Amino acid sequence: MKQGPETMIQATSISKAYADGAIGLKNVDLQVRRGELVGLLGRSGAGKTTLLRLLNGTLRCDSGSLEVMGVDVASLRSRRLRAYRHQVGVVYQQHGLVPTLSVLHNVLLGRLGAMGGIRSLTRLLYVPTEQVRAVAEALDELGVRVPLSRRAGDLSGGQQQRVAVARALWQNPQLLLADEPVASVDVETAESILNALRERNEHNALTVLVSLHQRELAIRFCSRVVVLDDGGVVYDGPPDELDRRTTVPPKASHTVEEPASVRA
Repeated sequence: MKQGPETMIQATSISKAYADGAIGLKNVDLQVRRGELVGLLGRSGAGKTTLLRLLNGTLRCDSGSLEVMGVDVASLRSRRLRAYRHQVGVVYQQHGLVPTLSVLHNVLLGRLGAMGGIRSLTRLLYVPTEQVRAVAEALDELGVRVPLSRRAGDLSGGQQQRVAVARALWQNPQLLLADEPVASVDVETAESILNALRERNEHNALTVLVSLHQRELAIRFCSRVVVLDDGGVVYDGPPDELDRRTTVPPKASHTVEEPASVRA
């Protein structure tokens, strides 16, 4: 597929295997346009987390090419890789918050990576009133109504996940990668998280890739669905055709699983 200025992600025949022989991805072609909200579906071990980690620059392809925002991700090192990651927000299933820091400072960490060390420290020590107000509003939209001074470790799991989403959005990224962000939360929390991602996608043209296990959530909230199985793409299209054209494959006995550390 030809890449144009509207292309956010261009993956061409990318493959990734692990040292223990597990296959993460096999010859995957994928193009994502700027401003799309793409749901990734598939059983555990299908390759969803592998894809997201390749996009984040945490892993590198064994073969094929992967360009994000016109940049060859595999070529990035040290400072250029850090600069790239400042433009890519990530939400993990396990929150990734600093439990001893306040809710306010955990959210602010989303943007501090783009600053120098001294400036980052100053911003944590002296937070402008308008930023405190903006963080409070961002959390309120996600249904988090707790004192900003409360330690993140004292929040419930669902509250922590919503704070993690607020932190990623506060980063103001061009691309947001969400790896099973609603797998461990209740239905109400899941809907508030996905609503927040959809609103940022619609109002700010944020490109979002979110991996999910619940096909009904992908159909409701995503503008496009990609189904992975055995490290390959088995469906890529509109949500309303998902049930008619394919099913999310069940766990297959012959499948080589991803290592537990990267399993999606």
